[in-house]
Amino acid sequence: MERLNSARTRNNHLIFLRLFCNYFVGRGILVENPCNGLKNLPKATKKRLYVPNTIRIAIEKELSNWDNSFLTVCLATYYCMIRNTELGMFDLDFSKFICLGDYIKK
Repeated sequence: MERLNSARTRNNHLIFLRLFCNYFVGRGILVENPCNGLKNLPKATKKRLYVPNTIRIAIEKELSNWDNSFLTVCLATYYCMIRNTELGMFDLDFSKFICLGDYIKK
């Protein structure tokens, strides 16, 4: 609570502690689980902050002045951190993508 974590983070930590204490109860190290009386916090809706298109375009223009490989890494990192549902909201022009075909092996 003192670290200002979200309710979801606190609940996840509490789940881990319950499982960890249940392991000790099963092994006979603890008599009972001390986390049994602790209740989960109510979940709040996530507050997502989006980078406006104007700022994204300005960043991309500035990065394109530097080094193309650095721009590529920045864009790859940006798009890898977006969830599939949010990525589906973009209007993507797939003709601009590069298809590597046989160059990528599993």
